[in-house]
Amino acid sequence: MKDIYLTNYSVNGIKTLDKTVSLSFYKKTINKEPDTQDYNIKGIYGMNGSGKSGIVTSVEILRNLIIDTGYLNNPVAQKHLDAIVNKKVGELSIEAEFIAKSGAQLLLFQYGITLSKNKAGKFTISHECLKEKNATSKNSSLEIIYEICDGEIIFLCMVWRKKMVLWLKLEIRR
Repeated sequence: MKDIYLTNYSVNGIKTLDKTVSLSFYKKTINKEPDTQDYNIKGIYGMNGSGKSGIVTSVEILRNLIIDTGYLNNPVAQKHLDAIVNKKVGELSIEAEFIAKSGAQLLLFQYGITLSKNKAGKFTISHECLKEKNATSKNSSLEIIYEICDGEIIFLCMVWRKKMVLWLKLEIRR
């Protein structure tokens, strides 16, 4: 885990946050050897009701979603989500951007997830997406690794072979 660094974090739809709030942990330009020690978060401050605890709670929810595969099947978690998801927005959206060292290469990843209620009134993943690119390249754009929308799994993968692009796409309908 020492070679993975959070660069940006955004959340919308939790507690009092009905608009997207973004935190930036790193400068705009990523060098080949990122100096992450100068960009650690020291604290979050703001007025009462400005969303500080909502941000922290959303990080905990993201952690639970990643670590515990049965998190959304837990009735206690469902009740907790029902209490903290902003009623005006009706869904919780979280996006985390991080850089990871892979040998000499730096990769930039964007992971986004949206939780919303299904027809049965249970919170489910309505959208999930992982994108990746070379962090230090100025010309490369983000490539979608996978995306899930409204229960349909859409797997997209871009493979580069001698300047030829090959798109693989797999759709699984439930």
